[in-house]
Amino acid sequence: TAVIIWDPSTSDVALVLSYSVSYGRSGSDSPMKNIIVLSSVTSVILTDLNESTPYVVTVSAKTFFGIEATGSLLKFTTQSFTVHPNGTLAAPQEVKVGEFESHCVLVSWKSPSDPTNETIQYNVNVQDNDSSTVQYTTNGNYIYLRNLHPEHTYNISVSAVNRKGK
Repeated sequence: TAVIIWDPSTSDVALVLSYSVSYGRSGSDSPMKNIIVLSSVTSVILTDLNESTPYVVTVSAKTFFGIEATGSLLKFTTQSFTVHPNGTLAAPQEVKVGEFESHCVLVSWKSPSDPTNETIQYNVNVQDNDSSTVQYTTNGNYIYLRNLHPEHTYNISVSAVNRKGK
């Protein structure tokens, strides 16, 4: 795992709607993965990384006007590690999706029932049949997904991330 932390945008801070974290293997032809977080969030945990692998990451601020200001390119290499299995990981409970407007849905869930899990964020993956998966990150137990197409079918999954990145 890798924890990516950034300072909030100082220019037009009231106009920042969200941040986009793009990351991928350094030197790879594979497309970058993208995580979108609300403007109040200033960190994400990348959990789907391979060990002993170089990565690149950038953070962009999307404003009310649609303009994205991109920060510096960060390069890092993950370490090798051994994970000892210690049981089943806790997952969010009672995930619900409700229509809020014609182009917006509310996805909500209850925290994992295991109190030792220490959930620090949730990853919400959204995919329709015509595009790649987009990952949103939140610290709360709900998220509004906007700009959806009513005629599309979406696959939505929610996963909890603890301090160990699991």
